[in-house]
Amino acid sequence: MIYRKNVGSALAAATTWVAPTAALRDEMRSIYAPPSPGAVISNGIEAIAPGDKEPAILAAGRLWDEAKNIAALAGAAEHLDWPIRIAGPVRSEEGATRPLDTSHLQTLGALSRTGLIAQMQRAAIFAAPARYEPFGLAVLEAAAAGCALLLSDIATFRELWSGAAWFADPNDPAAIRAGLDRLCRDGALRHALQDAARDRARRFSLTRTARAYRNAYDAIRTASSPARDRRAHAEASA
Repeated sequence: MIYRKNVGSALAAATTWVAPTAALRDEMRSIYAPPSPGAVISNGIEAIAPGDKEPAILAAGRLWDEAKNIAALAGAAEHLDWPIRIAGPVRSEEGATRPLDTSHLQTLGALSRTGLIAQMQRAAIFAAPARYEPFGLAVLEAAAAGCALLLSDIATFRELWSGAAWFADPNDPAAIRAGLDRLCRDGALRHALQDAARDRARRFSLTRTARAYRNAYDAIRTASSPARDRRAHAEASA
């Protein structure tokens, strides 16, 4: 309740605010009803070169975070021919953990960004069965690295990756398992989605994101200049 109140107060006081996807912007509008409509500026990354692919599935996320839905992959791993590798911390900074059967997973632990990118360059498939995701920076990096994407069927992922990923209901472990099995077995589909994901990732460059933020700040500065001039004139006349 306190968090929601603070966010609402901040949005109400902001000249403008930004969300990385239209889906998140619209959700924030519905929850907080801010006076400013908000802008959408997608995240961006520097170019990543794809590597030589291995028959492996990669996922990244906090194993203790239910929103990342790693448990769905743990259930799928037992029935797949390809290994599932999970990059991410096992417990939170406060020590929180979640019971999770990792006996059929290859847990890599928390990796540096360089280490994670290297894993993405090797993996043929990247899976992100998250129940909630504002954008999904790891998905973008995996796409740029040439992974075929299996994503949860949620609004943000649909907005960003429709036509360039395989989608599955995050609350249906059987659908996630079936999607991964299809991508492992169907080389033509996998290669087509790898190409599509890499092409889509090129839209989200760091240069484009930086330019959009610069334009947003310029607009704020331009809009506020007349108000500053009026205040300065009034103070000089007092």
